[in-house]
Amino acid sequence: PSGGRYSAYVSDRWQVTPDLVLDSGLRWDRQTYLGPANGSQVSPRFNLLYSRGANLDFRLTWGQYHQSQQIHQMQVEDGVERFFPSQQADHLILGTRFSFGQGWTLRAEAFDKKYSNLRPRFENLLDPVPLIAEFEPDRIMVSPESGRSRGVEFTLQYVANEHINGWASYTLSRVTDRIDRINQPRNWDQRHSFQAGLAYKKNQWEIGLAARARSGWPTTAASVQRDEDELELIYGPRNAENLGSFANFDFRIARSWQLPDSRLTAFFEINNAFDHRNQCCLDYDVEEEDEDPPVLERSVNHWLGASPAIGVLWEF
Repeated sequence: PSGGRYSAYVSDRWQVTPDLVLDSGLRWDRQTYLGPANGSQVSPRFNLLYSRGANLDFRLTWGQYHQSQQIHQMQVEDGVERFFPSQQADHLILGTRFSFGQGWTLRAEAFDKKYSNLRPRFENLLDPVPLIAEFEPDRIMVSPESGRSRGVEFTLQYVANEHINGWASYTLSRVTDRIDRINQPRNWDQRHSFQAGLAYKKNQWEIGLAARARSGWPTTAASVQRDEDELELIYGPRNAENLGSFANFDFRIARSWQLPDSRLTAFFEINNAFDHRNQCCLDYDVEEEDEDPPVLERSVNHWLGASPAIGVLWEF
């Protein structure tokens, strides 16, 4: 294939009143290799900011966003020999920010993102991180009619001084595909998600702590049946079950030296410092006897355990 990609964008910011700011924009995109019927998109954007003094503000954001395939992204590895029309997402976000106390800021957002014109994609039902995904027997094509992502997020940030700052956030969300008039969870759907971090920096030293916890990702159950002399793997409803919850704690310490014409940094870090066994995917083995019905044994694989690393960074 051959062709070109072109884009143009215009925006304007208007101070309606001392407390109210309106920001709007319009983006145009075109891809000549998608064909005359699918090669042009127009995306309006709209942002509203209302401030009540320096410590409280409210935001409203709405916009359309288009994502087209780049010319090197034809999915030939899965047997696809065509480009698809550009995908569309309609974003609506409501948010507020409140500053209080000495260095404390609380932010809350509610979001609703609707996806349309989704192109088919390929996923592995049992193992989301295979070495060569296209070769695995659980590879399927997912062709949603539409999709949706919605939820709320709360973030608390603390800046004590120039040396110490921290933050924590919690998100309650739902991400689904609509297939055959049924809403199915996407592979990365996670009902609950929590993240937090703390950083200390003084002179040449830096110390960082980070924690993350979330609901387990969806997964698909499977069973096996015999069809004459052949064994057939039967999948349950897609993403109807969930793996165990995920929890991770990271630590990092670094020391820097300012050289005459460069900067040298040495660091030590450890990922999953508490060696939590986080489930990532499923594996199935068939155990059968000549006269007995086959048995499908299920095992759960895990992400990496405690993983230390030592490194040196030289910037010049």
